[in-house]
Formats: sequence, structure tokens, C-alpha cells
Amino acid sequence: MKLKDIFGQEQRGFTLIELMIATMVFSVILLLCVFGLVQVGNTYYRGLTSSQTQNAARAISDDIVQSIQFDGGTVISSIPASTDPVPTVTTWANPGATGAFCLGDKRYTYLIGRQVVDSSPNANQAYHAFVIDKAPTGPCNPLSLSTSALPPITQPEELVPVNARLDMLSVKKDTTSPTANGLYTIEVRVSSGDITLIDPTSHNCKGEAGSQFCAVSYLYTVAKERIY
Repeated sequence: MKLKDIFGQEQRGFTLIELMIATMVFSVILLLCVFGLVQVGNTYYRGLTSSQTQNAARAISDDIVQSIQFDGGTVISSIPASTDPVPTVTTWANPGATGAFCLGDKRYTYLIGRQVVDSSPNANQAYHAFVIDKAPTGPCNPLSLSTSALPPITQPEELVPVNARLDMLSVKKDTTSPTANGLYTIEVRVSSGDITLIDPTSHNCKGEAGSQFCAVSYLYTVAKERIY
């Protein structure tokens, strides 16, 4: 039966099949919009995590390089038996390794392979990972970085952000030839994200859910003492 309006004109409504088709088309469009928003969010967080990780690695490397260049390059380590100022230590080889070295009027205390958190760290976490403060007048002993409150120190500065960890730190003086006198190589590796997001073989981020919160940054730098 055809419907007529007050003017006697015939009116037709949507059939059930037409409504189903329209609903399906709308659902597909909505699904594509949601997928696009999720991808935009993942890209944003991936870029933010990567930027923070790179900035942390660069800040550590730059500070050490500047101290070598402007403070004469005399590196005093808390591990005097080592042939290098800062022995190469990695989280997958020696997690939890800690130490310190002093350059000029600065002390650098490091803790390898522990994710920085702001409260209640577990066995794989700590409150600090790389702290710079004023060099002590006595031995260059490391601070305790696993506690929330650092001891009274002068101008402490933490360079590893929350949710990141210092995976590798190496400061080596080149002694291969007389022309390399005063030349140092610095290696820094910082990673962000939960340890389960890091591949234990390649030590890079896994390509799985949550990878937008994972990033790894490695820097290799050469610095030379300035001649005064």
C-alpha cells in the first residue's frame, strides 16, 4: 500500500535491506576513522618515546665530551684496577653494575640496566640511572642510585628520564699511538619501555603490541682533550 501525504503525493520509506546497507557502510567508515586515530596516536607516542630516548643519550654523551674538552680530560674512576676510565658494561652482560668517574669538578654515577621509575621500583628498576653532581675532594666513589632520596650533594642532575634505562656506558682513552694522546671514545646506549619489549638477542625493540612505547638510542662519539 502506498502512503500519501496531505497533498495526495506518494511517500516511500527505506526498506530493511537499504537500512542494513547504510548501517554497514557507516560502520566501515567509522572503523576506518577509529583505525586512523589509533595509528596517529601510536605514531605520536613512538615519536615522543624515540625523541626522549635520543635526547637522553645525547645529553649524557655531550656532557662527558664537554668535560673532557674543557676540564683537561683527566678521568678518575671508582674502579682503579681497570685499564679504561669507565669499563664497558651492558645490561645484557652485567645488569645492575654501578660505578662512578670524575672529570674536572663533576662526578658521574651510573647504574646499568635498571629502568628509572618515580615510585616503588622492583628488582629491575631504580630511582636513578645516571646522576651528575659535584666531584668530591676524596675518592671518586659512586652514589647509591637505588634509593628515592639521594644523600646531600651539590647540584644533582639526573639525565635518564622515567621509564628509560642506561644500557651501556664506555669511556676509553686511545693509547694506540702517540698521535692519539688525549683522544677518548665514548659509547652510550639508552633504551625506553618495559624490558619485555626489548628483544634479548638483538637488544632492539620488538615489533609487537606496545612497541610505540619502546625505543633504543646508541651514540658513539670521539672527544679530544684541549691543549692549554
